[in-house]
Amino acid sequence: MRETEEINICFTLHDMDGHYSMYSGVMMETVLKNTRESIRFFLLHDKSVSSENKQRFIQTAERYNQHIDLIEVKIPDSWNKVKKVSHFTPGSLFRLCIPELLPVTVNKAIYIDSDVVVNINIAELWNLDMQGKVMLGKKDLDYDNPIYAEGVDKSNYINSGVLLIDVGVIREEYDFIREVTSFFQNHLECVFPDQDAINFLFQGKIGLLPDRFNKFTRYERDNSLTEEACIFHLVSDRPRMSEPKIFDRIFWETLRDSCWRNELTEKMYAYIDGLEYKLMAHRNLHFRIGAGGCVVIWGAVLKNSYNKLVEFMHTDNFYFVDRRIQTKSSFIDNHLVENIEVLKEHAKRNDTYIVIMAYNHYREIAKILENWGYTEYRDFCDVRVLIEK
Repeated sequence: MRETEEINICFTLHDMDGHYSMYSGVMMETVLKNTRESIRFFLLHDKSVSSENKQRFIQTAERYNQHIDLIEVKIPDSWNKVKKVSHFTPGSLFRLCIPELLPVTVNKAIYIDSDVVVNINIAELWNLDMQGKVMLGKKDLDYDNPIYAEGVDKSNYINSGVLLIDVGVIREEYDFIREVTSFFQNHLECVFPDQDAINFLFQGKIGLLPDRFNKFTRYERDNSLTEEACIFHLVSDRPRMSEPKIFDRIFWETLRDSCWRNELTEKMYAYIDGLEYKLMAHRNLHFRIGAGGCVVIWGAVLKNSYNKLVEFMHTDNFYFVDRRIQTKSSFIDNHLVENIEVLKEHAKRNDTYIVIMAYNHYREIAKILENWGYTEYRDFCDVRVLIEK
C-alpha cells in the first residue's frame, strides 16, 4: 500500500458552547511542539464550531508550517437514535466517518481525542508495524466491570481515544457507514457507541497499542510516573492547577502559548469558584453525617475513588443506588444497593447527602436529582469534588 510522506492526524469536534475547541487546540499544539516531521491534520467538525475557532486551528498549523483540512460532517440521522449519543455528544461519532471523508490518497491515519496531551514525537506512533491489523488501540482499562454492547469481545476491547487506522483497507473491504448504521440499529442501548461499533465490526482485526500511547491520567494521579514520554489521555479527568502532574503542567503551559490563551483567565476564575463549591460540599456532607444522616453513593464502584471516599467520610452509614436495581437483595461491600427511586422519598427529609460515583453521567444524574428537589453541592456532588486535592 502506497502512503503519503505526511503523517495524517484526525480529530473531531462538536462545540455548542464554544469552549471545547480549546482542548482540541491544546492537543494539536502538543503534537506540533514535539514533532518535526510533516503533518497534515484533518478536523472533522459540524456547524457548532465557530468561525473564530476554525481560524485559530488554521493559525496554529501555519505557525509550525504544517497543514490542516477542515471537513464538515453530517452523520446519518439514525445514529442519533442511539441513547448514549446525547451523553457523549454527536462529535464522538465523527471518527466513524474517517474512512469515507478523508481524501482517497490517504491510506493511513492517526486519530486522537481532544482531551489528550501528547508528550512524544507522534512519528513514534505513526511508524508502528500494524502487522496486518485494521486498527491499533489501547486495551480499555477504564472500568472494573465494563458493560459493552452484546456481541462485543470484552477481552480485547480497545479505547477509541488514540487509534492508528489502516484507512485504505477499511475502504476496500468494508461498506463501513452502512455496517455502522446496521450495528446501531441493532444496539440502540450500547453504552459507548463509537467504541462499541469499532470493537464489534473489527473483531479479530484489532491490535493493541503499548500503554504509553494512551496513558489514562486518572490512574497516574497517586503514582510516581515512571515514564513521561507518553500520550496522556485525560479521560474522566481534567487538568488541575493544584498539585499538578507533568501532564497538567504541559496542558496549562501549552494553553498559555496557544491561540486560546485568553481562556486561561477564565479557567483561573473557574478554579477559584470550584474551591468555593468544594468547601460547600465538604461542609454539607459532614454536617449531614454529624447530624446522624445517611450518605448515598450513586453508581457502580470504581475501586480507587470508592476507597478514597470511604476514608474521607469516616462513616459506615451509607448505601448505594443504581437505576438497574429492581429488588433489595443486592449488596456491594456489605452495603445495600437500592433503586434510585428511593431518593424521591428522601428529598424532603434533608438528612441524605448523595455522592455521584458515576461521574461520566454527572449532568444527567444532577438533572434528575434537581427535578426531585435536591440542590447541587448542598445535597449532592461529584465524588471528585470530595476526594481530589
